[in-house]
Amino acid sequence: SRFHGHLLHPYAAAAAAVGAKAMWLSHDDGAYPSRRDPKEILSVLAPILLAATVVLLPGWPLTHADHRFTTMLMIEKLRTVVPLAFYVEMPYGASPSNLLKSMLRGRHSAPLVHAGFDLTWRASSIDDLDWAAKRAAISCYAGELEALGSDTRWSNLHDRVVRREMIAYDRSLPPPDLLFGPPE
Repeated sequence: SRFHGHLLHPYAAAAAAVGAKAMWLSHDDGAYPSRRDPKEILSVLAPILLAATVVLLPGWPLTHADHRFTTMLMIEKLRTVVPLAFYVEMPYGASPSNLLKSMLRGRHSAPLVHAGFDLTWRASSIDDLDWAAKRAAISCYAGELEALGSDTRWSNLHDRVVRREMIAYDRSLPPPDLLFGPPE
């Protein structure tokens, strides 16, 4: 939308860094004046998502309003049609308080538990090319990262120490080969 057009360039560059194509819809979170219409969002995304092998969604801690809205909408519309997997929302997932919560009680997201998911979290395979692509994508968000302050610093430290992405899938289903490789 014209209200956040100045943000589009970093998103396109970040998407390209990881081999993806960015898309923009005119439906933003409550911080913007535009209205969010689930039917319109689905009319644009459904043809792409229905053809997917797996749909990767924000899963924990679901701090950001846009992420939470998108995850819950996709669960409602896609759960029985295409496999869903979830990722740790960064930089929020690397904050000291969220890391402590994950160590004490695991990565439990109330909306996902309420939706009936019993998630298993696993580290996905990350090689040096994946790591470089992630770092290149992150560098495209310099302005946003500065605004996030200490969350960004914690996330950078977390990434450098852990060097992996945590992905979740429903325990009742097999893990997606695309994210974890074929079963051993």
